Amino acid sequence: MTAFQFDTFAIEGQSIAGVETNIRVPQLNLNLDIGRCPAAALRLDHLAVSHGHPDHLAGLPYYVVTRQFYGMKPPTIFLPHFLIDPIQRLLALWSEIQGFELQADLVGVEAGQRYPFRRDLLLEPLAVQHSIDAFGYVVYTRRQKLRPEFQGLPQSDIVALKRSGAELVYEQLTPILGFTGDTQIEGVLAHSAFLECEVLVIEATFLDERRDGPERARAGGHIHLDELVEHSARFANKALVLIHFSQAYAPEEIPGIVAAKCPSAFAERLRLLLRKRTRRQR
Repeated sequence: MTAFQFDTFAIEGQSIAGVETNIRVPQLNLNLDIGRCPAAALRLDHLAVSHGHPDHLAGLPYYVVTRQFYGMKPPTIFLPHFLIDPIQRLLALWSEIQGFELQADLVGVEAGQRYPFRRDLLLEPLAVQHSIDAFGYVVYTRRQKLRPEFQGLPQSDIVALKRSGAELVYEQLTPILGFTGDTQIEGVLAHSAFLECEVLVIEATFLDERRDGPERARAGGHIHLDELVEHSARFANKALVLIHFSQAYAPEEIPGIVAAKCPSAFAERLRLLLRKRTRRQR
């Protein structure tokens, strides 16, 4: 299992284009997509789904029923609103197959709205551009901050103002994590929250011209590494985690391709979520 540690959270998971994507953030109690639902995904109570392709969604029934089997509470699953009906029907069919009702809290989400999933955290879906309708997500921390005009006042004055009904605080939102799901580059560049969040988990399906160039990537609703390099100055993130590499690339060759193509200032912010080779593949 590959994991990257950042200031306040770690990112772990698996992501192989066309096979599976499951990104886990244990400190936020959050799964991003559910792929084939590895065992580590079961312990996290929240799931945000980007779109309906099986390599991002197929593990959902297993996630729900296995948590239920272990006596865990029903998960909260954030779904693009257009997936609510088919997922409800899917779970109803699995309930019929299993012989008992599968329990999950399904939340249909709209792009641009913000949804609390912890007292201090909000989840915002953002519309991206894939071969089918799809969302990415941004996680915000929210904190109550004293308004600037009241900072430095004596505590007695603050108490008096509070008693008088003055609005002393405002809510400060900080984007700490972005997840693009599957998208063309325009689906990322269209949203400042993706470009400014502390850590961005971003797809980079294709890397060079030996397999497919940028136009082939775009045709499938994906991003090519050349496009990330072209727009690298726009990414203000502290770190970018590249995921969803095509199976055409051996995991051991990916770091060299990325290093050769990326300016050093950009490359030093990149983390690569590489698949593990099986014994049969070695």
